[in-house]
Amino acid sequence: MVYPEYEEYKRKYQYFLNRFNQILSRKEDMLMKTLPSAIRYDKDHVQSSPSSNVLDEYVIALDETQIDSELAKVKELIEDRGRLLDLKEKQLRDSQHINDRVYVMKYLEGYSVNRISKVLNYSRTQVYRILDEIKKRWDKM
Repeated sequence: MVYPEYEEYKRKYQYFLNRFNQILSRKEDMLMKTLPSAIRYDKDHVQSSPSSNVLDEYVIALDETQIDSELAKVKELIEDRGRLLDLKEKQLRDSQHINDRVYVMKYLEGYSVNRISKVLNYSRTQVYRILDEIKKRWDKM
């Protein structure tokens, strides 16, 4: 059976996508601090200029946190994981094991149980049993 390995690859791929999103959010938050803010009339009016340049602080913060290098590393990992996931999906689609075939039809192709049973020439009850097996295996992961 190939589908458990495929699920593991998919989870790792999703983990790196989430990590990439977190790093981008951090970078975005840092950038948002450089943008001008609206005038606040409820605060006291101050006649002085800011003590430091906000854009300089942003560039310094980018250097210190090394966000760009983190993004590049995670992006490379995402690309590698994506290739592995594509290869595993091809292997899963080529598999002749019945659980793999049902998994592909149900979760990758989106077939209904009725359609799966007609294509595979199995009863609906048997297809449900196979799907239960797949779900039990997921719960163990």
